[in-house]
Amino acid sequence: PWLTRVYLEGVPDEYQILVSNPSDARRKTLELIDRGAQVIKTWVGLTKEDYQAIVDAAHSRNIKVHAHLYHPKAIQDAIDTGVDVFQHVGSARNPLYPPELVAQITHRGIPIVQTISHRIWVYPRTKSFPSRLDNAFLEQDIPSDIYRELQESFKQFHRLSYFSEIGLETRNSKQSARQFIDANAVMGVGTDAASPLNFHTEAIWIELGALVDSGMTPIQAISAATKTNAEILDHFETLGTIEPGKLADLIVVDGNVLTQMGDIPRVEIVVKDGRLWHQLKQPDDNLQTIAQPL
Repeated sequence: PWLTRVYLEGVPDEYQILVSNPSDARRKTLELIDRGAQVIKTWVGLTKEDYQAIVDAAHSRNIKVHAHLYHPKAIQDAIDTGVDVFQHVGSARNPLYPPELVAQITHRGIPIVQTISHRIWVYPRTKSFPSRLDNAFLEQDIPSDIYRELQESFKQFHRLSYFSEIGLETRNSKQSARQFIDANAVMGVGTDAASPLNFHTEAIWIELGALVDSGMTPIQAISAATKTNAEILDHFETLGTIEPGKLADLIVVDGNVLTQMGDIPRVEIVVKDGRLWHQLKQPDDNLQTIAQPL
């Protein structure tokens, strides 16, 4: 759960913890860590003193603080108090941030995880191809009554309050989606999956495509989603790159993602925990011997 001073309607109570002052923020940060939290996340409404109390408490236990940020004042407070990772940072919906603010983030090497696709890219994708909502992977994965309820929720999706400012947000994104890319900031990749129209089954490759649309090269986007993400989460010793001593969890796709990011979902072979799966129609004898059908 995130720490905040603002109660968000529609979010389950167990996902959010309200704080009333810096002392309360410190106490609840330590309680979360005692319960097993490996990252502390903050949401909007906190004061600079709240941020400092949370950061000091988390860092005393060697735990990082990730801040969910939008407003320039909150970003400056997070910079000044030593927040470790900036999440969302406007999600490319906001107007451009002041160059001096972006420069501070870049020079300090504070990782940015923008999550730019969950409104601005998935909405037009759905408008132009509404059949994407009838998702076979989801239908296989969840009970039939819940799947029917999910499909019912998509009717008149363009009237959801979540997309009420999609025009303004799309116009802002033409510049703001690439602001941190152009500044050469340290960037990871997140998706905000499970937000409206944004499925776990495809959110990551849509986000990677959005980052490429916004100025990253394909290899930069892939590296951000693997190597940099592992570094952000303090798992670089075991994850994030293909090299001896690390977990060999890999996918093999039919295509060349260095020229066409849309090839990412064309997965043919999965290597996971030392086991292989495939979904080839005609696997050769060697592959049939060592791999199972997906």
